[in-house]
Amino acid sequence: MSTTLKEQTRGIWPAAQFECESDDDCQDGLSTNLGILNGTCDTVSSSCFAAGWGPIPVSTEPSATTVLDGVQNFGLYIPCAVYFPAFGKKADNVMASHHEENVNYFPLASVFKELGVTYDEISTKGALLVAQLNWDCEFDWWSSPCKVDWSFRRIDNVSDDEDNGASGFSVQRQDYYRGPNEDGEVVQMRDAYYLHGIRIIFLIDGIGRRFDIVPCVVTFGSGIALIAIGSLVSDFCALNIFPSRDAYTRAKYVRVRARRYGNFSESDSDVFTDSDDDLVDEKGKVRSIAMRNSDGEQESLLP
Repeated sequence: MSTTLKEQTRGIWPAAQFECESDDDCQDGLSTNLGILNGTCDTVSSSCFAAGWGPIPVSTEPSATTVLDGVQNFGLYIPCAVYFPAFGKKADNVMASHHEENVNYFPLASVFKELGVTYDEISTKGALLVAQLNWDCEFDWWSSPCKVDWSFRRIDNVSDDEDNGASGFSVQRQDYYRGPNEDGEVVQMRDAYYLHGIRIIFLIDGIGRRFDIVPCVVTFGSGIALIAIGSLVSDFCALNIFPSRDAYTRAKYVRVRARRYGNFSESDSDVFTDSDDDLVDEKGKVRSIAMRNSDGEQESLLP
């Protein structure tokens, strides 16, 4: 879609966009995209004069006659490749003999449907779209090929206000040359083109993964170490900090009394008796520490 202004020249031209009834309505020196107002009102057209390229059009919006029909039936073929230097691997969505929809081929009708718009809504002013491509790759021998995820969104300012200047997408292009004006004088001239259409910005992102035994072993070892540390910390807290530490201590430890013959008092006879000679060696050293159970048998407490 385009609007073309042919053979524009520099001069003083009425700007219909700035209506006025007298010179007081025109701000002298005001710079606009149409030119610089000189503070004079054209009583014939009831518009302010502006110095710039002209004649100044009433509007640069494309008309229905300049809209290209059938665009909604077009398709986008988007080949793309990505390279992961850390792994020395690359991937692409280029098929050997065909186009696959939603992988490298996108009918514009499907894109408009995803955006929730129709071609008639954007055919006049155009639109600014973003195509986001995300790669998800695993480079292990047992892994499947890379997954490709496409998404589209519209980023121009959509508003119900028809005069919203931020809606749609347009660019301006000029061709400059020299030619004769109405008086036959050779002056600088230009042809101005106001182009409206659909612009698509492509954003590509990706992530690549591969199994590595070294970080796996390090992570596993760190987990084992944390388990051991956790056991020590919990044991310390249970024995020294928690309110029920006394009950935990009684459950964890069994207090016993043992003696070495000749050194322990006879009050320890509940542990050993004088007949426990087999528990000491010939030098009187304790071979083991034991207690008698309810059946009168000895149970060793030391290896």
